[in-house]
Amino acid sequence: MTDDSAPKTMIHLDGVGKIYPGTDVPAVASLTLDIPEGEIVVLVGPSGCGKSTTLRLINRMIEPTSGRIIFDGDDVTGVNPDELRRRIGYVIQQIGLFPHQTIASNIATVPKLLGWSKSDINSRVDELLDMVGLEPGVFRDRYPKELSGGQAQRVGVARALGADPAVLLMDEPFGAIDPITRERLQNEFLRLQSELKKTIVFVTHDIDEAIKMGDRIAILGDQSRIAQFDTPERILAYPVDDFVDDFIGSGSTLKGLNFERVRDVDFDDYPVVRAGVGHTEARTTLAESSEQWLLVLDQADRPVRWVDETYLDSTDKPLIERGLPVKVTIEPQATLRDALEEMLLSSSGHVCVVDGKGAFQGVVGILTLTDVIDRMQTEAQEHYDQLREVS
Repeated sequence: MTDDSAPKTMIHLDGVGKIYPGTDVPAVASLTLDIPEGEIVVLVGPSGCGKSTTLRLINRMIEPTSGRIIFDGDDVTGVNPDELRRRIGYVIQQIGLFPHQTIASNIATVPKLLGWSKSDINSRVDELLDMVGLEPGVFRDRYPKELSGGQAQRVGVARALGADPAVLLMDEPFGAIDPITRERLQNEFLRLQSELKKTIVFVTHDIDEAIKMGDRIAILGDQSRIAQFDTPERILAYPVDDFVDDFIGSGSTLKGLNFERVRDVDFDDYPVVRAGVGHTEARTTLAESSEQWLLVLDQADRPVRWVDETYLDSTDKPLIERGLPVKVTIEPQATLRDALEEMLLSSSGHVCVVDGKGAFQGVVGILTLTDVIDRMQTEAQEHYDQLREVS
């Protein structure tokens, strides 16, 4: 029985292996992997494990020693590799722009090989420059040496998208860029992917980048043996062995909170009063709860003060002038990792959730986060228990 909800497989590696001449040790040993259509699959692992070799095998820049490569249902292991590569975009860390050609000519490389008309090529170049955030009138006639590292990397992505390929291969595309530009390009690329829905195989040695970029992650050991292949959420919640656990590193549980949104959790039943109530009513509200702090809202329902018993003993000032100020708030679309960071800055150890106008929506506390972590770990373990039963 097939799962109709499962995504279509765009690339299937069937026992693909590579042994270089002069050695008996495989660089890649019988790799079997499905790359779903429209998803980013990240290959991540220690240096020398065969990540980049695997990428080059997919578009046959190097020929496999064994196994088959199925591309969109067709066995392409024996077809002309040049024809295959024209169906696949390729982005590398060193970018690889032709220095003697303009930016427009670089981007037009594959469309020219495919015999596109000049007008179609010009339109596509301008479309892609605009897509990657480079003004066509400013950049199309420049040369690579006139670009910053981030700009050149954007051009590299545009060139890979030149003929609108269904598949992109990306070999550490942001690895040689400073951290600020790298994060900006990562975010921009994820925005593009949300619109384009390309099938992408992305190589990195950085587990944090893998978690951020990947719909699925393949953690590879020596010779590209798959240690674990799953969603980032499940891998973080349930590393299958010590190798995966060590590779992910400390803080994997907290990293998992990046995949949960504040809007998706139940807010705490927290004591709240509005400005203008008397101290007696405020004391009663706090006493009827199990919390240490009372939250005071202003007349526009914006959280303004945290007040505990010590601030309620005196009545010389109204509540809105007592206690400690609400220093941090978050909106519902924030991640639970964001919520945790804000809790550490909060006077009460809780964080207020507000809407776009700053109006109070609820309160999230640390126990909510621990409940979410427990749920994620339980669900991941149940998933792998079911897989073991099937196998």
